[in-house]
Amino acid sequence: INRRPLTLTPLLEKIVGLMERTLPKNILINLICEPVEYIISADPTRIQQAVVNLALNARDAMPKGGKLTIECKNLKLEQMIYQHTIAIQPPGEYVLLSISDTGIGIPEEAIPKIFDKFYRVDNSDTYEIEGTGLGLSIVEHIIDSHNGKIRVESEPGKGSVFLISIPFER
Repeated sequence: INRRPLTLTPLLEKIVGLMERTLPKNILINLICEPVEYIISADPTRIQQAVVNLALNARDAMPKGGKLTIECKNLKLEQMIYQHTIAIQPPGEYVLLSISDTGIGIPEEAIPKIFDKFYRVDNSDTYEIEGTGLGLSIVEHIIDSHNGKIRVESEPGKGSVFLISIPFER
């Protein structure tokens, strides 16, 4: 990967412009970034690939339309974050990127597996299952290669939020 200091807001604006032209018109796209600099050490092509992949998954989760929100915040962690007693995020300064949708959500039992290669959530009763099952695995790999972390919060019928934290670059 070709990492360099990257200000995230212009890249996200470019991605939103692309998504507005390609996603169905019944999906409203909202970009929320405070007027501060969100700088990370990143490969812009890889970060774009990860965000677009998550946006396309959101599209698939909203077959009747909905709202896709991409939001950026600076985050300062004072202490270690744990998930299921495993340390997942050390203290430090991060850029927190969240990609949320108002789609069908992910069943609770599927959440621990969604980043596994070839795993696809079976929502066949809600929409047609497509793809290879590699998308979220690739997204996780991209975020890991940027010393970041990704996690998901979801509730069936209420949508999903993918939270990406990448170390802030000074």
